[in-house]
Amino acid sequence: MKIEVVRNLFQEKGDFRLLFLENQEERLVFETDDIKIVKKEMASLRKSFWDSGLEVWSNSQRVVVTKVYESFTYFKQTWRQEQIIISNLLNYLPLKYKNNLYFLIVLEFDWKNDINNELLMEKNRAEKNTKYCRKYIIQDAVDLERIPFFNNVEKPIVDSFAYEQKFIDRLESESQGLSPDIVQIIHDYFKPKVRSVLHDKESLKAIIEDGLEEGKRDADSKIDH
Repeated sequence: MKIEVVRNLFQEKGDFRLLFLENQEERLVFETDDIKIVKKEMASLRKSFWDSGLEVWSNSQRVVVTKVYESFTYFKQTWRQEQIIISNLLNYLPLKYKNNLYFLIVLEFDWKNDINNELLMEKNRAEKNTKYCRKYIIQDAVDLERIPFFNNVEKPIVDSFAYEQKFIDRLESESQGLSPDIVQIIHDYFKPKVRSVLHDKESLKAIIEDGLEEGKRDADSKIDH
C-alpha cells in the first residue's frame, strides 16, 4: 500500500490535516487553541517525529500517526520503538484525543511470499498491542476497510416487516383474553393501506372507526341470527 493513498483518504474522508504547522509556529494544530506548547518543547517533539519518519494527522475527533516501512526487518525491529515516540504526544493531548490516538503502520514491501507466516505473526503482535494507542497494519485496500474513520459505517436496515409479523403472530397466539375488535384493529394497523396514511391522523382515525363500526355490525348480525 502506498502512503499517498492513505494521505488522500485523510483529506477526503474525515477532514484530517497535518498536526504540525510550519517551523515558525509554536503550537499544535487542534480544532481551537485548546492546547499550546512552548517553542522549545514543540521543536523537540516535531524533530523526534520527523527523524523517525512519523506523520501526524488530526481532525476534531482523533489524532492518527502514520509510518511507512519498506522492509519486514525494519518493521519488526522498530514498530515498538515508534510507539514510545508516539507516547510523547500523550503529554500534550486533551483527553478526547488521548482516547482516540491511532498508529497506522503502512507496509510498502512485497509480503506475498511470507511462507513461514512471520509477517502475519508480527502483524498480530502489533495490532493486539494497544499500549499508548490503537494500531492498524495497512497492506492493501482490504485493510483500509477495517479502519472505522475511513469508512462511512451505515446502520443496518431493520426489516420492520419481520418485527411486525412476529408481533402479529404472537398476538394471534395470545389473543384469547382480548376483544376481537381490538385484535382486528391491530391487524388493520399493519395493513399497507393504513401504513400509507399514518402521517394523516384524520385518515387513520376514519379507518379505525370504520373497522370498529364493521365489527359492531358483524356482532349485531350474529345476535340477530
